[in-house]
Amino acid sequence: MIDNRECMQSPEEFIVALERRAHRETLTPVDDPLAEARDVILHEWAWPSGITMWCLLRTLTGSRDEYIEGEEGAFDNRELSIAASLVAARRIGMYPEEEWTRVMDHTEELVAILDESAWYSGNEPGKSVSC
Repeated sequence: MIDNRECMQSPEEFIVALERRAHRETLTPVDDPLAEARDVILHEWAWPSGITMWCLLRTLTGSRDEYIEGEEGAFDNRELSIAASLVAARRIGMYPEEEWTRVMDHTEELVAILDESAWYSGNEPGKSVSC
C-alpha cells in the first residue's frame, strides 16, 4: 500500500500555494467572486478546476478538506483570478456570513444533482466531486 500523506496539503497550505501562484501571474478583475466561483463549480463540476473550486468554497465556509499538493494548478488564469478573489473576499468580509452559507448550501444541492446524473451516465456517484 502506498502512503500518499506526504502529497497532501492542509487547507492553509493550499491557500498559501494558491496565493503564491496568484502573485506570480497577472490576474483579471473579478466583480463578484462568490457568484463567479459558484459558476465555475456548476459549469466545470466534473473537471479538476470545478472540483478544486468547490473544495475551496467548502474550506472558506468551514470544511477541513485536504488538497493534493499542486492542486492549485488545476485553475486556468480566469479561475485562478476567481479563486484568489474569493480568498480575499473571505478575509476582508466582503459578504455577510449568511451569503456564504446560502451559496454553499445551494451549490451543494446542485452538485449532488449533477453527481447523481453522472452516475446515470456511467460514472460512480461521489467520485466526480469528492474533495
